[in-house]
Amino acid sequence: MNTFLEQLKEALKSRKLYPEEIAEVLAYYKEMISDRVDNGERMSVVVASYDVNKIANNILPQYIQKRPNESSKEISKNTFNLLRFLLTTPLLIPLGILYLALIVVIISLVASCVAVLASGVIAIIPLVTQLIEQQVTTGFALGTIGAYLVGMSIGTIVILIIIKTAYYGAKWAVKLMSKLAGGKKE
Repeated sequence: MNTFLEQLKEALKSRKLYPEEIAEVLAYYKEMISDRVDNGERMSVVVASYDVNKIANNILPQYIQKRPNESSKEISKNTFNLLRFLLTTPLLIPLGILYLALIVVIISLVASCVAVLASGVIAIIPLVTQLIEQQVTTGFALGTIGAYLVGMSIGTIVILIIIKTAYYGAKWAVKLMSKLAGGKKE
């Protein structure tokens, strides 16, 4: 039994489960094996009936789904682990492709928001230059720059809302895809 549990521990570590998650799974299977042996089954038969890799693969989405995903680092880590799981499980490859497309859309949305914001900040230079070259009145120049800055402020707020929505969308996608991919405990 110890060899089986050690193999299971290594398989779970390779799938990036947290130490407390690994301890919980090991305790569960230790109890399952003990119960079956107590009911009269031989230890070798009980241990042979479990496939370490299958257990580790089925458990990964369940634990990803349970994780709180509080930080963007944690979401990124769970996204990568879930994507790796989905794309390496033959029946789940279409789901993995869908998840990858969703991730690409979210990243593209955030990147385009950052690009729009950066171009807006950079665009003030030619605006000021053009106002100086045209020798407009001070009031008109200040009014134009003020209107531009108000527009940039509103645009920045909208972009921040979109980025925050994308963050929550990524968090939701991790939960949804892990739920869709989640298997039952053996």
